[in-house]
Amino acid sequence: MAEFEGTLVQEELQAGTGERGAAKCPVVLITGAATGIGAATARKFAQEGYALILGDINVEALAATVESLKGPNGAQLPLEQVLAVRCDVTDKESIKAMVAAGIDQFGHIDYLFANAGIHRNNTILTISDEELELVVHTNVFGAVYTVQAVLPHMLEQGQGSILFNCSDQWFIGKKNQFAYGMTKGAIGQITRSLAAEFAQQNIRINAICPGTIDTPIAQRALSNYAQRAGITLEEAYQEERELFLSKRLGTPEEVAEMAFFILVKATFSTGSHFGIDGGLCAS
Repeated sequence: MAEFEGTLVQEELQAGTGERGAAKCPVVLITGAATGIGAATARKFAQEGYALILGDINVEALAATVESLKGPNGAQLPLEQVLAVRCDVTDKESIKAMVAAGIDQFGHIDYLFANAGIHRNNTILTISDEELELVVHTNVFGAVYTVQAVLPHMLEQGQGSILFNCSDQWFIGKKNQFAYGMTKGAIGQITRSLAAEFAQQNIRINAICPGTIDTPIAQRALSNYAQRAGITLEEAYQEERELFLSKRLGTPEEVAEMAFFILVKATFSTGSHFGIDGGLCAS
């Protein structure tokens, strides 16, 4: 790895001899791309032939995601179409360096999936100042910093599409989810205000609102719940499944399919919040 303007770039993930600054295909930037929804969305865009800028703080998992793009699920994506960067979304300079590297590599950014985020279980009475700061800075500041870095390039291009990873908690409240629900409520409102502000500049801004998706974040949350409740992990999973009309958790691939549709195909949608929650909010 080599230092690059305050961030770390995985040089071995940039193999290839494509001309810098001259990507002829559309380019998507995905934060939180190492695992779960971010990784699945990277694979979906790879299958569709897009160039990828992938950011995550977990370099090892990010490398595994890039490796998966070379297989059948990635449609044998040429590695010159992939830029993978260690990025901490709580660090504004780290995000700016990732975006600068992407522009230098491909020349433009057409789509942004501001996906990075963390989950913690807490209430307003139990949360520590440190945990509150961490969740807010990751989920809200991280999304804001990312848009601040990408949006000027989209405005210069005269078009763009941005998608936030919000949550079913934009629509409903849940116990023991104080900080997470608060930050996702903020993301939902940010979606609306930015959509209203930039619609005339041909920038679409939407939010995807998943229910419980079988990702590492959900797995950790359910494991923690099982320990607190004194039940088995399978019992915790079964309780969670019973919340949904579909009686199952969602998959990252299902969210990725919708994320691609919203970013690329839903050209008459802006300021919208798209639920993908197995019927939770309808029950």
